[in-house]
Amino acid sequence: MVGDFNGDGKLDLVTANQGSGSGNPGSANLTILLGDGSGNFSAAAGSPFALSGIPVALSAGPIASPQAGLAIANQGGTITVLQSDAVGNFSEAAGSPVSMSSSLAAMVVKDFDNDGKPDFAALDAVSDSLILKLNRTASSSTIVATNIAVTGGGSHSVTAVYSGDSIYPASTSDAVTLTATTAPDFTIASATASQTIAPGQTGNYTISLTAQNGFTGAVALSCSGLPSGYTCGFTPPSLTLSAAIATSVMTVSSTSIAWTGDGKINPARLSSIQPFRRSMVWLLSSMTLFLLALARKVSTKGYAVRLACMMIVFAAAVSMQGCGNAPLTPPLSTTSTVTVTGTSGTLTHSTSVTLITKVAE
Repeated sequence: MVGDFNGDGKLDLVTANQGSGSGNPGSANLTILLGDGSGNFSAAAGSPFALSGIPVALSAGPIASPQAGLAIANQGGTITVLQSDAVGNFSEAAGSPVSMSSSLAAMVVKDFDNDGKPDFAALDAVSDSLILKLNRTASSSTIVATNIAVTGGGSHSVTAVYSGDSIYPASTSDAVTLTATTAPDFTIASATASQTIAPGQTGNYTISLTAQNGFTGAVALSCSGLPSGYTCGFTPPSLTLSAAIATSVMTVSSTSIAWTGDGKINPARLSSIQPFRRSMVWLLSSMTLFLLALARKVSTKGYAVRLACMMIVFAAAVSMQGCGNAPLTPPLSTTSTVTVTGTSGTLTHSTSVTLITKVAE
């Protein structure tokens, strides 16, 4: 067999020797002769190389290294793969010998599936059948999975499945057992998404708590984000969870005040302010008429001066009446996001609801 076994660009020779005596595989060996390019050959260092079986066929080519390697079909049904280095030394490649059948009579090395890797085709001496062995690189991948939601604790069997392609067949990995450890917890939600509440009215939200992973314990409820003039309360204010879903009713109420905490008028209380303003206007008007009647008893000049003063006072009173009766134009409604929070020890979870506050008509 001819090939460049030391990578110097010059042809070398290799012979597979069966050994002396029939059935004596221990003496089988491989002889490597390196050529100098002018027709002269010399034995490579370490040649001849011992073989573990009786060789029946030999093939050379870049099988397991850039330099020409050797594939040796053994009578016992295996193929030994030898890889060469830059100086013509041979060593057995990883995965060698390759099992083919019980007995081989011939072999050829060629890329049968066009994947760039040499494959083996061998003739079985017993069954007279052709055996094809494709060179497939075994590989493994490590997958790191995060943020996986596991339903309940305990053990779970996990397998990796590859559907296959035009080159590699489908395969399924061995099952791996994962033990899930999940901490007790709870969730909070509102069955009522939104409520519209006018001054002096109330609105209810149904809040539900669900235990997870065997959680047991009391959860206190609270709310935040209410607009000025509104308060909330829970019935009951705390829930003790077990396997079932527990519910509480959050009631949002508006307070009855004329002025809110942010300095704005509560339209629901404007009716209590209007009578006072009207009374002040009538009082000032009566005082103006009385002073006019009194002023007629004095001199004409003084009367004119006092009449001018009274007209100014009366005009101020009318102006006050106009301001007092000027219509207010607050927004018809405002929308707020209210946060409902459940707390149990270090565990805290929240949900949001919508509150639409409507002004008095």
